Amino acid sequence: MDKSELYGIEFFKLLRREEIDKLLSGSKMVSITENEQLYSPHDRCECLSLVVSGSLKAVKYMPSGEEQLVKTLGNHEVFGEGMVFSRLFYRVNVVCLQKADVLEIPREILIDSFGNREFLTFFLCEFSRKIDNLSSIIDYLSLRTVKQRIAKYLLDKFAASGESLFKMKDSKQQLAKILGTSREVVSRNLSTLDSEGIIKISGRQIEIMDLKSLENIYMSARI
Repeated sequence: MDKSELYGIEFFKLLRREEIDKLLSGSKMVSITENEQLYSPHDRCECLSLVVSGSLKAVKYMPSGEEQLVKTLGNHEVFGEGMVFSRLFYRVNVVCLQKADVLEIPREILIDSFGNREFLTFFLCEFSRKIDNLSSIIDYLSLRTVKQRIAKYLLDKFAASGESLFKMKDSKQQLAKILGTSREVVSRNLSTLDSEGIIKISGRQIEIMDLKSLENIYMSARI
């Protein structure tokens, strides 16, 4: 990949051209193909990773072999911020979804870039945002039943849009991985909520018909 293509990446926006050049000269580009594993829980995190092109997924594998999707990583997303400074082991498997180029930025090179205070502030703000998102995932998995997890998912969509009618961006398979269950269980629970009159499903559109009942399902996990 031409180095000039990297200058426009959002992650580098607060670095000067010479600072980007210095960072790139000490980093390594890794190319991987679909289904190839990049990192596993047996690997120590020695670098901050930036997805330059393609897409990856961070997953956990259950003893049964079931896959729990933690996060999908697309163009220009970074990961490893929470582990690179203490060289912790990865907590997930990072696998290629779509042929990808990943820039590996060593810890020492990254720390040197923090001499640019604006870049350091940007990095810390992005890290804080990711911690907040992770808290949401933990909240899902702390719920006892899939019905409660779906209720929370729908309530989160409502809170984000302020609308009771919205289009599902996640497929049922993707939603199942987010919620730590199977596609069939997700379909069954959505159908149950529909038959109970709590939601109305039309293709990929869902309308919340009974917000209070949906809240009660979610809150029953807290009792």
